[in-house]
Amino acid sequence: MCVCVGSVYTDPLWATAQADFEQRMVPIEKRISQKLRELFGSVLVPALAAAVSKHGDRGGAGGAEAEQTLYDLMRYKELFSRPVIAAALDKERSDIHKQMMRHLETLRGACELYSPLLLAALGTSVNIFLGTPFDSLLSRTPTHRGSLGG
Repeated sequence: MCVCVGSVYTDPLWATAQADFEQRMVPIEKRISQKLRELFGSVLVPALAAAVSKHGDRGGAGGAEAEQTLYDLMRYKELFSRPVIAAALDKERSDIHKQMMRHLETLRGACELYSPLLLAALGTSVNIFLGTPFDSLLSRTPTHRGSLGG
């Protein structure tokens, strides 16, 4: 059956094939959910929590670890689109969400704490560029000419 061509004759066959596929995937998704629950519960969520706590305690030392753990979690994002897996890992997703919100609050606090100091340190450097052609470059919208030559 060619899936590229749809018609009133092939649509019921396609719907039946999709339903059969989904039904066959349920036990596989349940097993994947169990494995992911073990991985998230024993490794990834605790690692994220530890990294976020370290980041908050040291003022930035654990930030890279938290981001690395988030990258590790992103490997599994496509699996969360499957309804059985998403439902089975609801608690883990909630835990990850809480840790991410803690991490964002820590980052926001660090930005609020250090941005006045940074602006004060860079104040003279920033003032050099204000009112110069460099300032107009920052506010200009890029234009596209449509050809490679110009």
